[in-house]
Amino acid sequence: MLNRLAWLMLLVAFSARAADSPAVADARAMMTSGDYAPALQKIAQALALKTPTATAIRYDLFMLKGECHLSLKQSNLAIEAWENAIKTAATDDRRAIALAHELLVKRSQQFAYKPKSPAGKPLAPIDILEANSRKRAFAALLADELALIDPKVKTAMKAKSLPPILEAIKATSALMGLELAATGETAKSHEMLKSLTEQTRKLLAGVIADMNKRVTAIDKEASVFIEFWYDAYVPIANTARVQRERAWRRKGLTDAQLKELQTLGTTCDQIPSAIETITQALKSEGKELAPFAEDATRTRKEIARVLDVDYQQVFHTPPKK
Repeated sequence: MLNRLAWLMLLVAFSARAADSPAVADARAMMTSGDYAPALQKIAQALALKTPTATAIRYDLFMLKGECHLSLKQSNLAIEAWENAIKTAATDDRRAIALAHELLVKRSQQFAYKPKSPAGKPLAPIDILEANSRKRAFAALLADELALIDPKVKTAMKAKSLPPILEAIKATSALMGLELAATGETAKSHEMLKSLTEQTRKLLAGVIADMNKRVTAIDKEASVFIEFWYDAYVPIANTARVQRERAWRRKGLTDAQLKELQTLGTTCDQIPSAIETITQALKSEGKELAPFAEDATRTRKEIARVLDVDYQQVFHTPPKK
């Protein structure tokens, strides 16, 4: 009983004052007594309410619901409850702890997590139903996930494009909840996310700067005025004669430049959605990336301007340099 109560204290530690709600307290008390069916009924009644107070405690209720279902060995229903907890979490930490529970159950078999065997040395499965052993299971899953994520992070830190970074960020975001559940803190995962955020910032800054340089160079080259001669018909009395006239027009875009600008435009279009996806994964860590979406939009408008120039326009007087 003490183990169960201790574990519940950890579950509700991430929900501010919502644990003081009578509905949450009653459901928790029933669950710690092993009365899972009455607890689930109490939770269902509370979840059906639509008041502001009821909305504020939905995360806690879903977390307790998942715990009840897991105790009843109803893993699919437990996962469903924790998925709802993820959706209703108001902070990164609460979302992370719910995600960690969902992941642990999915990675377990017969309600036990089997750690990866180092150097072929078999390790015994760890029970995930009891609080003490579940914490060890979280620690084992954390170690296994770190071993898988570390190569992804190393690749991302050398990446010249966003997909490898996004893959590493998503993996590391999932790691945060495991670290929180296993150790009570998120220092390691936060440090990894900080490094990945900085790499993303450097990459986006470099990509956008390079695109701006290319657009400026192409615009300058295509806007160079060239002189040419053409046959003009000059009216004389009732007739006309052909006279050679001098004129000027812009050099214009080559096929290669046109294709390059179109490619750069596509890249600009993709950057805001990529940043949105990365920011969703990073949560509060990713807010500093938002200005790059605006930069990409400005670059896209400049590309559109260069593409829309009328390069066939003829000037009959020397253009000003």
